[in-house]
Amino acid sequence: MTIKAWGQGSLAMSEIQAEFGGGNPIGLNEYHAGESYVPAGTRGSFGAIPASGAIAIRHFYGSSDYSPGNRTYTSGTHNLTLNYGANYLYVRMAGGGGGAAYQGDGRTHHSSGGGGGHYFYARVNVANGYRLVAEVGGGGAPDASYNGGAGQRGATGGRSRLLVYSASNALILTLTSNGGAGGFAHHNYGTAGAGGSGGVSGSATIYNNNGGAAGTSVHKGGGWASGGGCSYPGSIGNGGGMSGQNPLAGTRGEVKVWW
Repeated sequence: MTIKAWGQGSLAMSEIQAEFGGGNPIGLNEYHAGESYVPAGTRGSFGAIPASGAIAIRHFYGSSDYSPGNRTYTSGTHNLTLNYGANYLYVRMAGGGGGAAYQGDGRTHHSSGGGGGHYFYARVNVANGYRLVAEVGGGGAPDASYNGGAGQRGATGGRSRLLVYSASNALILTLTSNGGAGGFAHHNYGTAGAGGSGGVSGSATIYNNNGGAAGTSVHKGGGWASGGGCSYPGSIGNGGGMSGQNPLAGTRGEVKVWW
């Protein structure tokens, strides 16, 4: 919440403590911007709260502990503790796309595209001290190494997840966006990669919960297979298709959060 504005009555130091945290006894010198309690750049009715030197109660009229921000993760696993005064966290995430597959023996061939990754767009209730763990899935590798009757199979795209822990370290939410399946190709037949699915464990407001689209599977003479799409904006999480006789990898997943 925001501390009352100038002209709405006297401001007690306990109100500053309630907004920004801190212990007793209360001292204004604890509340310089960019130090232990007040985020750098915090502003109030009289402009920026001083980062050093003289500081007065009037500097805190109209101020708030909330400091907006965002993070975009494109690979690997990441940890983030929220200390920005946010009540809500918004999330967009997708699993990786599956890889395409191709097999040909000089007489016939088959190509199959990978499936697209699952896509989530959600809002989560949070508070200071909550911790996030973001895991980002990569795109599935393609397969065109001829191995006779066994056929070729593109790799499944990697799973993306967001885990939300409370300030007491209890796991309260898991969002999972699975990657798309890889395509399968045999010189006589093929199976397109299925789109990735998603899962929710815990409470969140879900705006989009879209499974990835399946790829296509094409026999000789019918052209080339294409990868399935993902609903994530841009080229994130798409299944791999074909570039002539070359099967393509799926594109990586992503986890983006903002508050």
